[in-house]
Amino acid sequence: MPPALAGMNWIAGGAAAAILLPVLAIGVGMPFWIAGIISAAAGGGLVVLLSPRKLFEGLDASGVARGKIEFARSLLTDAEPLAGPS
Repeated sequence: MPPALAGMNWIAGGAAAAILLPVLAIGVGMPFWIAGIISAAAGGGLVVLLSPRKLFEGLDASGVARGKIEFARSLLTDAEPLAGPS
């Protein structure tokens, strides 16, 4: 994924929610608050669905940068159990 498309999941989720809300409220005749909850859930689901699966996935790793990214991934992976719920 190129760096320019890094936040595309948020844009897609917001656009889906913005389109779904008036369609449900006006087109289907659903109460506005129910349509708002459904559109927020659908937009949030799309954000999660399109989010990167691996840490620093969108970065271009070449040469020395690849080593730094792998080091940061290993540090974050090792620290994850320590940051769990207390």
